This record gives sequence, structure tokens and C-alpha cells, in this order.
Amino acid sequence: MLATVWFRRYNRPLSGWQQSTHSTVAAKNVRGGSRLNGGEPSIQLRPVILMDSQEEKKSKILVVDDNATNIAVLQEILTEYDVACASTGAEALRVAEAYKPDLILMDVMMPELNGYDACRQIRDNPALRYVKVIITSAKAMDSERLQGYEAGADDYITKPFNDDELLAKVRVFLRLKSVEQVNHILAGQATELADLNRVLDQRVEERTAELREKNEALSREIHERKSVEDVLRKIRDELEVRVEERTSDLLKANASLQSEVQERKRVEAELAAERKNLKKTVAEQTAQLRETLAQVEDANAQLTEANRHRRHFISLMSHELRTPLNAVIGFADLLKGEFYGSLNDRQKGYVDLILKSSKHLVSLINDLLDISKIDAGSISLDFQRISIRGFFSAIVDMFNTQFRKKNLTVETHLDPTLSTFLGDIRRYKQVMINLVSNAVKYSPENGRIHLDVKRMDRNYIKVEVTDSGVGISPEDQTEIFSEFYQVNRRRDEKLGGVGIGLALSKRLVEAHGGLIGVRSALEKGSTFWFTIPFKESAEDALDETQMNRPKTTYSVNTSTGKKILVVEDNETNLSLVLDMLKIQNHTTIVARNGKEALAAAAADPPDLILMDVQMPVMDGLEATRRLRSMEPFRNTPIVALTASADNSSIRRCLNSGCTEHLSKPVQLKELFAMLNRYVQG
Repeated sequence: MLATVWFRRYNRPLSGWQQSTHSTVAAKNVRGGSRLNGGEPSIQLRPVILMDSQEEKKSKILVVDDNATNIAVLQEILTEYDVACASTGAEALRVAEAYKPDLILMDVMMPELNGYDACRQIRDNPALRYVKVIITSAKAMDSERLQGYEAGADDYITKPFNDDELLAKVRVFLRLKSVEQVNHILAGQATELADLNRVLDQRVEERTAELREKNEALSREIHERKSVEDVLRKIRDELEVRVEERTSDLLKANASLQSEVQERKRVEAELAAERKNLKKTVAEQTAQLRETLAQVEDANAQLTEANRHRRHFISLMSHELRTPLNAVIGFADLLKGEFYGSLNDRQKGYVDLILKSSKHLVSLINDLLDISKIDAGSISLDFQRISIRGFFSAIVDMFNTQFRKKNLTVETHLDPTLSTFLGDIRRYKQVMINLVSNAVKYSPENGRIHLDVKRMDRNYIKVEVTDSGVGISPEDQTEIFSEFYQVNRRRDEKLGGVGIGLALSKRLVEAHGGLIGVRSALEKGSTFWFTIPFKESAEDALDETQMNRPKTTYSVNTSTGKKILVVEDNETNLSLVLDMLKIQNHTTIVARNGKEALAAAAADPPDLILMDVQMPVMDGLEATRRLRSMEPFRNTPIVALTASADNSSIRRCLNSGCTEHLSKPVQLKELFAMLNRYVQG
């Protein structure tokens, strides 16, 4: 858009809008004659050409977010603009003062200064009065939006946001800012024109007064000097010519001024029409956004309810599956131990298959529970300082048997400048087991596996597991971390995969603040990688000794002849536990609910109590609390034996007074190791 406005000026300094970097000013001097008493100041007519800012340079956008990933995503979306970044509210104020952005995308929750306070300070700064501010936040409550608008924000977008929606809003507010700037310039032009008209009227009056005085003086001279009439006539003729010339100049200047006024009216009419169209467009888009938001909120409500039902179903099925699996694994363990007679080789093979399949099913149940807890936001991470050499060496040692079985060459490279990292060792162990087991499964006989741990930058460690397997196509790489996704269903199921491991690994890595991904080519192998947030420290690091601590061993004859109260309402599991305890010749007392347990313990105090949790009449937790309130049982070992294996269930058991928690299915060695700890000798 190009508009030209002419201004008359009497040697006065340019106003602020005339010096704007968004305008091109040309000056033209028009000089007239001189007054009788010595001349007249020069008059300047200057055109001001207003050019659309998009023709000169890109619009400036300041992205404010304390999350580097969010900043990177917004930079990728806003490639058509000049983008600057800030990670805190205080930094955003400093950058905005120097950068002079056209629009600011402001996060809310940031260190030092939050987004609302930063927005208020921006609005208090006259230099930033036309900057548009859009709040971007994961908080979608109406109160949060109102707080953003009260702080001075022009709009409020919730995370995660739609790319097209974000770009549309950015374009609308940039156009709105341009319109407001043009209005401000035109207002300044109107004031300048009014000043010039007043000066022109004053000069005309002064000139008219001068001419009137000269005509009167000339008349007096005519009466007084008739002898010089020819001379005076000549002077008068010359004066009239000059007046005509001056009048012609004034008429031309006035015509030019009228033309500029008409042009200004035309521009104002176009701006008014543009504002009307913009208002209509904004209203239509706002209505569409509200309708879309309502649909999204309804879908989110349905999804939340579905997730709640799914979590409840998975938790319920986990408990119900663990109960029969406890019997399957337990009795198979008894058979494998040959406590009731010898087995031939085929029978031993069958028992091993039963144990392997059952443990695989337990692993799948645990993975499903972990995914459900992460999606619900209820997972808790136990952060501790971990030795890099100890952790990754233990992972490699864990797979040595499988490496030898397929004759795989394994290479490990650990960055010597790295010593420890911070994280939940059990969760990172799950991630590494998933990645290394996949590398083993999909690598051919005599293949190669490479483990590389290196410093990515000051803030992250990068772990890579590379195999020489079949590879993954580009289209499958985009879905490989989805739940239950299998590249080749028949092949993957044959190798024992169901598509849960990578989905769980992705959630666990992201829960720590890292990223996970894959590079692969068909028939050339794959490299799965993930990042670990890094903070240098050497305090309390788990070393190789802790990582490879040998499992507690047990002996059938270590602790025998103790009196043990078994509280269990499931007859199959009760029979299993009793058979296990008979191996060490323990005396057992049986109760099938918490109320019976209280009576049995009071009648014949046991050396140790195995307590189920979910039972009729009175559950195990209530029974434990009541036992702890009785003097004879304040120090009696009470071990919770339950199918509920999540951290919250373990905490509930310990908080109720249980000495320890054993998760079903329980194996013989775990039970005997526990007995050795509490009832030796």
C-alpha cells in the first residue's frame, strides 16, 4: 500500500511521526518573493510516503518460553517471520526493549517472572504500546484466560496448539498492529495539516494587511504627488503583477492541499472498509474457534472418562491375572525344585516353559500398568545419582547369555568424561532392557550390536543402541513408538513382541525430560537413541558393586520350624503358600479374612504373619493396623502378600504397618529369602 501526503512547513523541526523509520520523506522548497520590509520565510512542501511494512522487512516475533523444545517447535512453525527467543519473563522484557517485536508469544509458568507480570510491564512501557501479546499456556481454565486478558494480553492459546490456528492468529494480530500504526500516523498527519492551515491563514491575513497599508499609503502619495503620477502608476502596476503572481502561487498551493485532503479521505475510507472486513473476519473466526473449542472440550471429557475406565480395567485385570498366575508360577517353582519327587528331562522342559511364559505374561501386565500410570500422570520417579559405567556394564552383563546364543559381537563405548547421571534407575533399566532385547531379537546370527553413551551438549547425554538387523521403513518409523504397533505382526509375535516395550520406553524417557527416536534403513539395521537430562555431580552415585549386587540366596534348611500365620481367602493361593512353607517344616496357622487373623493371632501368637490385602469381612490393611495397636504384635513381622504391585499399593501397605511387601506371583526363592531375613534360627 502506498499513500502520499504533502505538508507545508515554516522552518520547524520534524515531528516524531515524520521521522519514523517506516516512512519515506521527500522535501521540496517553494520560495516566493520578499516583503516590502525585507522578505518572507521560505515554505517547504514535503510528501510523506507510507509503505506497507511487509514490503520492507519480515514481521518480528518474540517467543518467550522456558522449555527449549517448545521454542524449537514455534521457531519451526514461524519460519516466515523474524523470530527472537527468551526463556524467562525478565529476559523477555530486555529483549523486547531492544528488539522492538511486532508480536510476542508469551508462556505463563516461567522462573524469575511469570508471563502475566511480564505482560503487565510490557503494557506499562510506552515504547511497546502497539506490540501484540498472545499468551500460550497448557492451562485451559477460564480463570487463567481472564487473568491473561486482565494482564493486557490480546489473546490466549492453550497448549498443545494447532499449527494452522496459531499461524492464523499471528497473521490477524500482525495486520491489526499495522492498521493501528497507520491510524496513529494519520492522526499525526491531521494535526500537522491543521497547524499548516492555521499558519497559511495567518500569513494571508498578514499579507492582506500589508497590501491594505500599502494601498492607503499609495493613495496618500497620489493626492500629495500628482507630479509623480506616472512613477506611482508604474510602481502600482508592478505591485499588482506581484500580487497576481503571489495569488497564483497561493491558489496552486491551495489546489495541491485540496488534492491531498481528498487523497487522505480516500485512504480513510479504505481503512474503514478494511477495519470492517477485519472485524467481520475476526468475529467469524472467533465463532468457529469457540465451536471447535466446545467440540474439543467435549471430546476431552469423553477421552478422560474413557481413560479412567481403561485405568480401572487394567488395574482390575492386573490383580485378577496376578492371582491365578501366582498359583501357576508358584506350583511350577515347586515342581522345578523337585521337592515332591524327581522330574525327567521332558518334564523339566515343560516346567521351564510354564515359568518362562508366566513371567512373560507378568512382564506384559507390569508394562501395561506402567503405561496406564504414566498416561494418568500418577507415576512417581525415584531420582538418584547413577554411575554410568556401573549401570551400562550391568545391562550388557544381563544379556551375555543371549549374546552368546546368537554369537553376537557387542561393542560398548562410554564417554570417559562422563561419570554419573540423575534418574530413576529402575525406569531407565526398563528402557535399556527394551532397546537391547529388541536389538538381540532382530539381529541375525553372527551380527553386531553397538552401545554408545556420549555427551550431547552441556545439558544432555545421548544413549544409542545400534543393531545389524532388518531395519525399519520410513513410514513405520513414524508409528514405531505407538502402543501395540508391530512392523511385521507375524514376525514380531514369533519373536515375542506385542508392541508395548517401545511405547513404554518413550513415556519413561519423556517423564525424565528427555527425547527418544530411531534412525534406520531397510536391510541396514537400526539405531534407537534417547537423551538423558544431564547435571554434573559426583554425590551418592550407584557404582558397579551396587548395580551388580548378587541376589539374596536362600537355603531350604536355613530357617525351619517357625510358627507362621497365613491370611489368604483364595484357596489355591493358600494351598500354594502352605506347600512352600512345609518344605522348611514351618508350623502354619490359617485365617481367611482379617477378622479371623486377629482371633488366630491372639489365640496363638505367631513368629511371622503373611497377610493378603483384599479379603472379605475385614481387609488385610485394617487387620494390620489393629494388630500393631496390640502390645504383643508391635514388633511381629507382618509381610503383605498381594497381587497389587504398584508403588501406591506398596506405600499403603507400609503405612498401615506392614514390615515388607511381596507382590504376587511370588516365587519360592523370594519367599525363602524373606523368611531368612525375619525368622532365622
